Amino acid sequence: MVDSWEGSLQQQNKKEEKQRTEHQNFHLALTVNFTDCTDGTEFVFTSNDDHFMVQTDGTLMVRRWVTLQEGQRSFFIYSWDSQRQKLTVSVVVQYQGDHEAAQSIHNNFSLKEFSNNSEVPVLHFPRSSEGLQRKKRDWSIPPISLSENHEGPYPLLIAQIRSDVDRQNKIYYIISGPGADQLPVGLFTMDRTTGNLYVTQALDRETKDRYMLQVHAVAEGSGSAEDPMDIVIIIIDQNDNKPVFTFLGNVAESSSIGLEVIKVKATDADQPNTDNSDIRYRIVSQEPQQPSPSMFVINPVTGAIRVSAAGLDQQKYPEYTLVVEAADAGGTGLTALAKVILTVTDINVNAPVTNLTTAEGGSRSRRNAYPYHNPKTDDFSSEDMFRNPLRLLPQESVPFSSKSEEGMRRRKRSWIIPPLYIPENSRGPFPLRLAQVRSYRSKVKKIFYSIHGPGADQPPVGLFIMDRESGWLSVTEALDRETQDSYKLEAHAVEEGGTEALEAIDIFLRVIDQNDNRPVFNSNTFEGEVPQSSPKGFKVIKVEATDADEPNSDNSEICYRIIKQEPEEPSHSMFTINMLTGDISVNAAGLDREKHPQYTLTVEAADMRGNGLIGRAKVILTVTTGVASPGWVIPDITVPENSRGPYPLMLTQFRSNEDEMKKILYSISGPGADQPPVGLFTMNRDTGALFVMQELDREEQDKYTLQVHAVAQDEGTAVEQTQAVIKVIDQNDNKPVFNKDTYEGEVSESSPKGIEVIKVEATDADEPNTDSSEIRYSIINQEPEEPSMFTINPVTGAITLSAVGLNREKHPQYTLLVQAGDSAEESLAAQVKVILTVTANSAGLSQPSVSTSPAGKEMRRRKRLSLVPLYIVENDRGPYPLLFHAGYSRYARREKVYYTITGPGADQPPVGLFVIDRKTGALYVTQALDREKRQRYGLNILTLTEDSEEAEEFLPLIVQVFDQNDNKPVFVQSSYTGTVAEGSPKGFEVITVQATDADEPYSKNSIIHYRILSQEPQEPCPSMFVINPITGNIRLNAGALDRKKHPQYTLLVEAADLEGEGLTAQVKVVINVSPSESNLPVFNQPATKFKLPAGPLFIHFRDCNDDVPAEQD
Repeated sequence: MVDSWEGSLQQQNKKEEKQRTEHQNFHLALTVNFTDCTDGTEFVFTSNDDHFMVQTDGTLMVRRWVTLQEGQRSFFIYSWDSQRQKLTVSVVVQYQGDHEAAQSIHNNFSLKEFSNNSEVPVLHFPRSSEGLQRKKRDWSIPPISLSENHEGPYPLLIAQIRSDVDRQNKIYYIISGPGADQLPVGLFTMDRTTGNLYVTQALDRETKDRYMLQVHAVAEGSGSAEDPMDIVIIIIDQNDNKPVFTFLGNVAESSSIGLEVIKVKATDADQPNTDNSDIRYRIVSQEPQQPSPSMFVINPVTGAIRVSAAGLDQQKYPEYTLVVEAADAGGTGLTALAKVILTVTDINVNAPVTNLTTAEGGSRSRRNAYPYHNPKTDDFSSEDMFRNPLRLLPQESVPFSSKSEEGMRRRKRSWIIPPLYIPENSRGPFPLRLAQVRSYRSKVKKIFYSIHGPGADQPPVGLFIMDRESGWLSVTEALDRETQDSYKLEAHAVEEGGTEALEAIDIFLRVIDQNDNRPVFNSNTFEGEVPQSSPKGFKVIKVEATDADEPNSDNSEICYRIIKQEPEEPSHSMFTINMLTGDISVNAAGLDREKHPQYTLTVEAADMRGNGLIGRAKVILTVTTGVASPGWVIPDITVPENSRGPYPLMLTQFRSNEDEMKKILYSISGPGADQPPVGLFTMNRDTGALFVMQELDREEQDKYTLQVHAVAQDEGTAVEQTQAVIKVIDQNDNKPVFNKDTYEGEVSESSPKGIEVIKVEATDADEPNTDSSEIRYSIINQEPEEPSMFTINPVTGAITLSAVGLNREKHPQYTLLVQAGDSAEESLAAQVKVILTVTANSAGLSQPSVSTSPAGKEMRRRKRLSLVPLYIVENDRGPYPLLFHAGYSRYARREKVYYTITGPGADQPPVGLFVIDRKTGALYVTQALDREKRQRYGLNILTLTEDSEEAEEFLPLIVQVFDQNDNKPVFVQSSYTGTVAEGSPKGFEVITVQATDADEPYSKNSIIHYRILSQEPQEPCPSMFVINPITGNIRLNAGALDRKKHPQYTLLVEAADLEGEGLTAQVKVVINVSPSESNLPVFNQPATKFKLPAGPLFIHFRDCNDDVPAEQD
C-alpha cells in the first residue's frame, strides 16, 4: 500500500533545460513529480487531454498545436503506484507574456495548399530576436502535397521559401537532398534569389511517394543565416495503374454446386485502402458455353470462383476458359482481363440427391432424416445461381400420431424449400435439369412424382416438367425475367397404386436477371432552344431513357454521355450532360446564332453504370437570339390537376422591364405550346398573360417546360427570354389498386399468435410520398365473425394471427375483407377478399404422467413442455380485455379445476396486465402493450383441483411483444455542420449523419436508410453531394467547388426506417466551403497563455490535422 503520494508542477525556465529539448519533436512545458514507497524513478503516465503527453520521468510535453481557452487549460494526469492504485493530479497550464507574440507562430508557419502556379505556399524561417547569432531552431513544417502525373507546364512553381532576415541582409536560398543534388538529381530546383521552389517534371507516386529536402538560407558575406529547414513533399496518388493477374486450375466433373474451384487475385499499385485500389471481379465470358453459359460464378470481392450449375462432363467438355475482368475504383475504374483455364478431371461420382422424408407411425418425428441446414457451416452464398440437388430446411419437428393404422393419412408439412435460381436466356441444352426431388419412401415403395401449377399444367403449360420416376425437375426452354420473374410449383409424391406419399411441397423458382435489354430513350429525337447569350452551366434540356432489366441493379442503372456534336465550333464541347440525370447544360461561351444557328448532339445512354448495352438519341438545339438574363429566373408555376375552370384560365403574367420604353410582344414555345400537346398553353402577345386552355392530368404529365420570349415590336429583335416551368399539382383522383383480385393463403391451427400469415399489397397512381398515395390497410370484415382472429399491419399490409384458438373442425376457412385507403382528407379506398384456409394442427398434446411424492402421495404432473413464445402485437387497439391464449388442462375432462397465473404483469409489477379466467383457463391482456417499455414477459400458469391441491406443475409461458413500426428515426444531432475544401476531389468524405430508431433492433422497423432531399444552392450541379444510404456518409459527388460563388451548401437529409420506406425524420446539414489553406494547422480559440518566460512561443508538433499525413520517423 502507498501511504502517501505527491504531485508538483515545476517551471522549466533554465537555459540548459531549454537547450536539452530544443531538437525534440515535442516542446517541453513542465514536469510532474510522483513519489511512492519504492525507489522507482520512472512511471507510466496518461493524460485525459491528447494535446499533451507525459514521459516516464514526469516531463510534460506539448504534443501538437494547443490553444488556451481564456488564457489557461485544465486537465488531469493519471499514474499507478506499486500497488496498482490509481493516482490523479489536476494540472492548470497558463501563459505569461505577450498574447500576440504567442500567436505569432501561426503567422510564422503559414502554409497554403498548392492549387495553381500563381498562388503557392510561402514558408517563412522563424523570426529570432537575437539576430544571426541564434541559429538553433527546431520546426516542423506541414508537408507540401503534389499530385502525380501533373500536366504542368514545367518547371512548375510549388512553394516559396522566405527568411525574415532578408530585411537586413541579402539572402540566397539553396536546396539539398534526394531529388535536388542527390539522385534523382534535378527533380526539384530553387531560385537562389527569390526562394521559389520548382518541380521540373511530372512525378510518379509508384516510383517514390515522398521527398525530404533541406532548405538553406545563406546571408551574403555572413555565412548561414538560418539552420537548414526540412520540407516534406508528399505525392498524391492518381488512379493510373491497372490490375494485373493470371491463373490455371482444375475442377472435378463430380463437383457439387457451390464448390470453390480456384481463387483469382489481382493487385493494384495505387495507394492501398482507397477507391483507386479497390478491385472488383466479374466473369466476362465462358468457353464453351455448354451445358450452361454460367457454369461458374465469381465472388466480386474475394475473386473466389465456384461451380454454379450441374453438368460438368470431362468427355464432352474437358476444359473451360473463362475471361475474368478486374476493375479498380470499386468495379467502375480501370480494368484488366485475364484467362482462367479450368481443366475438368475425370472422376465419375454420381451427383448427390436430396431425399424428402415422411414421418412414419409412432409419436416421434424422424429428425435425422432431414438434410438439416446449418447456417454456420452450409454455404448459401448470393453467388449461387441454382442448386442441384434441392436443399431442404426442416421446420420444427412435428410429432405424429401413435396410431399406426392411420398410416399415410397423416401427411404433415415438414420442410421448407429454398428458392431455385435460374438465369434467364440460358442456352440449354433443353430440357435442362434443375433439381431432383426424392422421397425416403422410395426405398420401400415405388414412388411416382409430378408437378402442378403455372408453368407446369397451367399456362404457360410445359415450361417445367418432372420425370415421374426419378423426380428430376427440368426446364424446357429459356426463361425471360421481363415476362415473368418467378414461378411457384407444387410437387407431389404418390405411391404406386395411387396413395399419396407426402403432402404437396411448394417449389419456388426465381429467374435471375441478365443484362439483355438496352436503354431506350422516351423519344428518338429531342428538340430544344438555347439563347446565344446563355452562360456556362445554363440548363437547356433533359433527356431520359429507361431500361427493362431488373430495377435497382447494375443492369438497369443508366449513365449518359454526349458522343458527338455537330458542328464542333467554336468548341467541340459546347454542351455537357449530367451522367446521372440526363440534364444538358451549356459548357462553353461562344454561342452565335448567325454562325451556328443549330447544334445536333448524339447522346448515348449505357446501362451497367455506363459500361453495358447502349441506346442513342439525337438532340437538336436551336440557338435563339434571346438573352438568358439572370433577372428573368422565375419560380415554378403550379396548377392543380382536374381544375374545373372556367377556361382559358390565367396562370400568371410576364412583363419585361423594356416595355416602359418600347412596345414588347410576348410568345411561348415548347411542349404544350407549339409542340405536342399543341395549344395546351397560350399567351396574350400584348400583355404577356399565360393561360391554360383545359384541365390537366398529373398522371399523364406532371411538368411542362416552356420558353417565354419577349420581342421589341419595332426592332423585331429579342429583348429577353426565360424558361417557365409549370408543375401540375396532384389531386387525390386515383384510388388504390390491389395487385391481385383475391388473395389465398393457409394458416396452421397450431400457429402462435403474431405469426405472419399473408401479405396484401396495393399501389396508388397519385403523386408518390404524399397523402394521396400513402396507403393504409384495415380489416373491415371477417367471416365467420367470432372470434376475431386476425390483424393487419396498416403500413405493410402484413396479416398476422392476433389470437389463439384456431379450430379446423369448427372453422376450416376464414374470409377477410381488407380495405386499402389512401391518407388524403377525402380518402379513396379499394377492397379485396383474403381467403385463409386452416390446415391440420401440427402440435401434439402432452401426455400426463403419474409420480409419487416422498410422502407416498400420488401427484399428477404434466410433462414439461418447451413452448414457443406467444406473440402480442404492441399498440393493439383492443377491445380489452383481449383473449390471446386459450389453454386447458387434461384433468378438466374428469374433474373441476381452476387456473391461476403468477409472474411480472400478473401478480408482480406491472400488476394486472395479464389475467386468466380461473374456470376456463383463457388468458387475457388488459391493455395495449409497448415493446419499447418491455419486450417479453415470463408467466407461470398453475392448475388447481377443486380442493386447492396442485393438479399439474407450473407451466412456463413466454409472452413476446411483437414490434410495430411506431417510432420514427431520431437524428443524434439537431443539425450538422461540416467543412470541405474547395480543392477536394470527388469522393472526399465530408461528414457523417446518424439517426437511431427505438423499434426492434435488426428488424426492418429499425433499419434506417438515408437520402438527400434537397441541396441549396443547386449550382454548379444539383447533386454536388451524395450520401451512403446505409452509413450516412456524405461525400463530394462532383468537382468545381467555388468558395467565392457558393461559400455554403445546405442539405436536407432524410432518414427513413423500413429500409427507406417507413417513418421519416429530417435534419439540416450545413457544409461550409473553405479555401485551400484551411488544411493548415489553426488555433481554435483566440486566447493563449502558458506560465513560461515572456517572448515568442514555439510549439512543435507532429500532426497538424487529420488531412495532412504525419511525417514518419
